[in-house]
Amino acid sequence: MNDPLQIKGSDILWDNQPIVFYYRLNSDSNDIVVITTDNVSVTKTDSGYQFSITSETLSRIGVMVPCTKELLIDHRHINTLYTTRYRYAPTSMMQHEYNIALRPQAHLVSEGEAFTWSTPCECTISFFNYLYEPYVGIETIDARDDCEFFVDYSTNYLINLQRDPIEQPEILVNDFTDPITMGDVLFTGQKITYIPNSPDLIINHARTLQQELSQKNIKSVLIGSLARRLNGIPVDVNDIDLMVGDKGALVKAATVLQCCSDLISQNSNRIQFLYKDIKVDVCRDNFNILPSSNYFCSKHDLVYCSLEGLMWLYMINLFAMSRGEFPIYYKNKISRALYSVAKYIPETEFIVNPGMITSNYFEHFKKIYDIMTEYRLVYKDIRINKPFLVSGFTNGEDFIYVVINKGSRNDARLVVDSKLTQATWKDIQGNEKDCNIDNQNNFTCIRIKDVSLPGIVQCQNNND
Repeated sequence: MNDPLQIKGSDILWDNQPIVFYYRLNSDSNDIVVITTDNVSVTKTDSGYQFSITSETLSRIGVMVPCTKELLIDHRHINTLYTTRYRYAPTSMMQHEYNIALRPQAHLVSEGEAFTWSTPCECTISFFNYLYEPYVGIETIDARDDCEFFVDYSTNYLINLQRDPIEQPEILVNDFTDPITMGDVLFTGQKITYIPNSPDLIINHARTLQQELSQKNIKSVLIGSLARRLNGIPVDVNDIDLMVGDKGALVKAATVLQCCSDLISQNSNRIQFLYKDIKVDVCRDNFNILPSSNYFCSKHDLVYCSLEGLMWLYMINLFAMSRGEFPIYYKNKISRALYSVAKYIPETEFIVNPGMITSNYFEHFKKIYDIMTEYRLVYKDIRINKPFLVSGFTNGEDFIYVVINKGSRNDARLVVDSKLTQATWKDIQGNEKDCNIDNQNNFTCIRIKDVSLPGIVQCQNNND
């Protein structure tokens, strides 16, 4: 494996392009100050390198690495045509775009090699263009004393994940959980819960914020997961999403809420606050939902979007995203929300991919999940054709391989480093079929026809 890291004079290079260490003058500033390499300590480790920056005053320190290979964050493939931002907050119950692994990791991967960048600090991970070149950035939120960044080398990014195993909270899975989430749960072997969390505290906070806005004659409506929960859909609620009128109302709302909350970010369409450790997201009514009284309900001193209003809001957002008006990472979030609403009201005038909505994935997901309870996640050399992803599990004797499809319906070709006597495919829709296996000297090729939904390949090893 070639080492892409080079230190030439005062430059630290990655694939012959500069790595940039920097800090921000303050948390709200878009301007960065480059940290010279004289202030960066580089130490060789058993698996790669450690970069240390000592500072008693700087809190937002970051590194920008040239993105010359395919990019994954945790196990998610990132579409590098779009700017993408993830936030990891280990000390807070805040929910951001995603809550990711115990130690957030950005993987730069190509055939036979993987380079994993990480930091133990609270941070954001993002992809963007810097000086017209693609970069991945890791920026700490509140570093103290020594700020450290690591890069680990291996032949497979799953090996790097083994060094810092994924530890994620329990995921809610029920009849209203979309198949994408079910696939992610199976892929990482996460623990699940069937009971949604209690939103009582968040409801009280939402009531207080709406009252603050109402006193200043600012009309607001609750949307998002809290609105779905208030409409009776059993989903987890971890934040507060509010919608106000036009840009003028958004500016006024920002002024009011800054008196009782901490500002996180702000632009012409959206403002984020932190109110008593709960993230509050305030957006403007881009699609003229608020004027119609059919689209919201008023109960218990709360004003929230009705099911009909949520259905229209999510569908219009998806249409807007098809025209490139929103970041691509937002599409999955909206699609999952739309699934739960459409699943809750199947007898509706709206037709939203009825085949997907009417299928009972939860029943068959539960059967697969029960099979996997005796298996543990294992990191080994497993290969599969795109657009699929694969992870392996073992009970000490036999293996299960979880396959999820990140594209359209395709045939899967899975290569494993053992000989098999049998391989059976089972997916979350209840489809089950024997796979074609081709045993070679040191590996086996498993062919699975027509795969679109998440599922498992249950294997029996040939021990002869």
